[in-house]
Amino acid sequence: MPLPQPVTSTSSQTFRSWLNHRRAHVLNRSRVTSLAVYVLAATLLLSLTANLNAWADNTRLRRINQSRTQSPALLRALRSSLNKDSFGNASHLVIVAGHAIWRGCNSTDWTHEDNWVLQEHQKGTGSSRAFYSHIEKGVSLLNADPSAILLFSGGITRPGHQTQSEAQSYLALAQQTSLLPQWSRTARPARVFTEDYALDSFQNLFFSIMRFHELAIASGRSGRSSWPSKITVVGFEMKKRRFLELHRHALRWPEDRFDYVGVDFLDTVDKELGWKGEVRASFFIFSCRFLN
Repeated sequence: MPLPQPVTSTSSQTFRSWLNHRRAHVLNRSRVTSLAVYVLAATLLLSLTANLNAWADNTRLRRINQSRTQSPALLRALRSSLNKDSFGNASHLVIVAGHAIWRGCNSTDWTHEDNWVLQEHQKGTGSSRAFYSHIEKGVSLLNADPSAILLFSGGITRPGHQTQSEAQSYLALAQQTSLLPQWSRTARPARVFTEDYALDSFQNLFFSIMRFHELAIASGRSGRSSWPSKITVVGFEMKKRRFLELHRHALRWPEDRFDYVGVDFLDTVDKELGWKGEVRASFFIFSCRFLN
């Protein structure tokens, strides 16, 4: 008859059996534990993303609120620069689109091409006379309509001339040749302004409309009265289709409230070359952008 096993041996086997059972249990649940880790990580990532987005939204809202609190001060500053006759009851926007930068100093040198910053295709074509005729026509339209304001439109378009925009140079030329009176510290020409950011013909139109709106708001207008009721653009005749059929159409501006005055001083050959260049380099490019 065998002797009974010692108590310590039985306890050791029992403990070993329990330990093996727990080990198997843990190993069998390892995949579930890994899934839980992935879920927790994904939840943490989503939470972090949501918090970052909320922080960014709050930052944007703070900037918007700051701009809103600053805008009255900006409008007051703009209003202070406008006398009661500067904007008046303007409803007719006359735009003279810039094509070059005049850098002359007196009223007699505007005819010389050396005093203009011209592109290669503008040289030797009498373009300076056309530019001046655009300014003359714009001033004439302004004087003929008490409800009109004149905007010279054109930004800093030449890499080597970063201190003056096309619009500013046109205004300076108009003043030098006495088409418009000179500015002083206490007075400025009534109903004459510049738009100094446009870099192409579409921006000439779009930015000028927004400039009208900016001036109207600064003068105390609101609603529909802060937008022009009529627009007239002065420029080269060969660009008439571009403005009428493309730019006006792109902005959904009513055709019966839009006019284009084309003024050229080019001979027949230059006009033909200009129109071919307009079709090849400009009209089709804008038509693809806006009509397709």
